[in-house]
Amino acid sequence: MSAIPSPQEHSQEFSCGISDLIKSSAPCPLSTPSPVHLSPGPRNDSEHSSGARRQRRSVSTERFVETLVVADKMMVGYHGRKDIEHYILSVMNIVAKLYRDASLGNVVNIIVTRLIVLTEDQPNLEINHHADKSLDSFCKWQKSILSHHSDGNSIPENGMAHHDNAVLITRYDICTYKNKPCGTLGLASVAGMCEPERSCSINEDIGLGSAFTIAHEIGHNFGMNHDGIGNSCGTKGHETAKLMAAHITANTNPFSWSACSKDYITSFLE
Repeated sequence: MSAIPSPQEHSQEFSCGISDLIKSSAPCPLSTPSPVHLSPGPRNDSEHSSGARRQRRSVSTERFVETLVVADKMMVGYHGRKDIEHYILSVMNIVAKLYRDASLGNVVNIIVTRLIVLTEDQPNLEINHHADKSLDSFCKWQKSILSHHSDGNSIPENGMAHHDNAVLITRYDICTYKNKPCGTLGLASVAGMCEPERSCSINEDIGLGSAFTIAHEIGHNFGMNHDGIGNSCGTKGHETAKLMAAHITANTNPFSWSACSKDYITSFLE
């Protein structure tokens, strides 16, 4: 199995319905036995006993990902201010269930700790069809509201609510590398979960099925590559492509994770 691209390698993009901007960095181990901030910690390779195989910490250690979800103005216009919060929480509940599936091999809790519904333009946040530029703008913006007060109508009064990962949901028909509609559904940085300015994604709203896009993009933040890209999952003679499939087809099973996805996230968390 190929390693996740190093920071020195050029970015790679797949235009595949679910498109993903590959910007990789060295994984940072996490240790989160309780719902606290995700932060780098030293790797512990001493957890073994003589005559027994070492148990993987990723399987026994429960992780909590405090998640900021942002809905843009177009989402409000489409779903209505009255119903949008319930809709978004329903989508994120599906995302959370996908991350609790046993096939992931790790106990990961996706918890919405902050929901921002944008009813007016925000300073320094530009969202349009151009997925790359919109993602870049959103990632910088969500990092800025981690520690800065804002007078915007959508920012909590204390401006200090913490989040580990930020999810933008938009009704724009987004497209990679151009400001025109196309088949892109989501975009995210690979292995960015431990970096405040890279632990983020943009996701096109297509209904409750958006949950699969969001889970897919968070998977990239956790260091997962597409099934069949740099690995054997989803290729002929191997298991069916699953949630991290580059293309959604009749043969894709988006309700569980492939062995390759399990290996990627396990390596990242360790």
